[in-house]
Amino acid sequence: MEYILGHDFGSSGDKACIFDRGGRFIAESYYTYKTDFSSDGGAFQKPSDWWKAMCVSTKEVIEKAKIHASQIAAVSFGTQGNALLPVGKGGELLKEKAVIWMDSRSVKEAAQIEGQIPKERYYAITGNAFEGSMRPSAKLLYMKKHETEILKKTWKIIGAKEFLILKLTGKFGFTDYGDASGSCLFDIHRKEYSSEILDAIGVPKSILLEPCDCTEVAGAVTEEAAAATGLSAGTPVVLGTWDNFACATGAGVRKKGTYVSYLGTAGWLGVDSDAPLGDEKAKLNVVYVGRGEYHNSAHSHAACMSYDWVLQHMGGSLGEGEDKFRKAVGLAEKAPAGSEGVYFIPAMLKGNTFYQASHLKGSFLGLRPEHHLGNLIRAAMEGVGYDLMLGADTFQRKGAPAKESAIIGGGARNDLWVQILADMFGITMNRPANMQHVGAWGAAMIAGVGAGLYSGFEEISGKLALEEKFAPDMEVHVVYQKKLPGVIRIYETLMDLYSKID
Repeated sequence: MEYILGHDFGSSGDKACIFDRGGRFIAESYYTYKTDFSSDGGAFQKPSDWWKAMCVSTKEVIEKAKIHASQIAAVSFGTQGNALLPVGKGGELLKEKAVIWMDSRSVKEAAQIEGQIPKERYYAITGNAFEGSMRPSAKLLYMKKHETEILKKTWKIIGAKEFLILKLTGKFGFTDYGDASGSCLFDIHRKEYSSEILDAIGVPKSILLEPCDCTEVAGAVTEEAAAATGLSAGTPVVLGTWDNFACATGAGVRKKGTYVSYLGTAGWLGVDSDAPLGDEKAKLNVVYVGRGEYHNSAHSHAACMSYDWVLQHMGGSLGEGEDKFRKAVGLAEKAPAGSEGVYFIPAMLKGNTFYQASHLKGSFLGLRPEHHLGNLIRAAMEGVGYDLMLGADTFQRKGAPAKESAIIGGGARNDLWVQILADMFGITMNRPANMQHVGAWGAAMIAGVGAGLYSGFEEISGKLALEEKFAPDMEVHVVYQKKLPGVIRIYETLMDLYSKID
């Protein structure tokens, strides 16, 4: 029997999972690491902590699976994207800590780049609609200004999975197309790094990693790494990708006509296509992922975060723990679709893909004396839903309709919320079994394709076992379609209003 090991390295820990060749979950292990923050907005993690997590979780999951390490056919990763770690020519670390994606110190650098390359032009090149300070290109310019001597010594800038591959195989110098494209230094049309952007920030292309398909075999586990991790020396290590796309892959996004919806701290809706779906009027986040394929996504930057805030600050009468969430859903079910005219804008973290600004704030609108807590709770779910519905509407208009969507993330356990999304999108929502392992399963799929266990993603994408399906109520879908233009007007009004009252 052949097994596959997938690692899901998120922002707070590593979940290692073993699956059999048929996609059946066998065992998992989880190991956490911490993030260090600085008062100026810096966010850092120690690569040594990543490696420790890799070693501990790998040994533990092999033991739990009750298999021999030699039965593992391949290993791969879905890791947090856009970490910046400078290394020397021999792979030696030039900093003890890596800058991670949530570092927000590069606001001025983002503005400087936009001053040289206008927003519309920048988007046309990169397809990236994230807020400027979140972009690795801006972080790299910040490093150039504030860590000049380190940058002079830098041979390559690597990320989390590249560091792990270096430790496992002794090799580095490459990354997957998805992470390269997500760097905001990449031309998604030419499928190469943009000399225009590199010239603007004054950073040489030579320090960037060579992009290739996520299924490329990066190397084999060395004797030293085998001793540290419990893997067998010679085990193929497949490149992998960033964690969001690993989740999307595990949930089936590579199957034509399928969306993947995610309800976590942030929320997103994704679809793959043969050409970019975003343009200057519909700035989706577009990432080239290799094989002539693009991953398009729309985001609600504070999904479960906003919903949890509403329950925490307005649901004091509901008690605590799971009982609180159950009561909240019960109250929300008493409110009809549209929450009787109550709207919630979940802009706790700068809004969504289509309407985002540092001055934008979360807001309730339309409150009247007859409204009750259930209206507010349902409106909180619907507010996130409208953010994602904007994405679904754009996908459909751009020629990428779907008949179904997988639904994953912590919020996907809320049956009412999943039903609201089914009604909003007008398509069936499929909740996978073993949903908590879908990111690691995506990494395992990549490992399996890379090692030749599967002919391609089409062969394995249909193996995802489903827990439950949620069919849309098309009459309710019409209600939400009629309300969406009003939500757009609310966003446009608040964008202008908050810019004047801040």
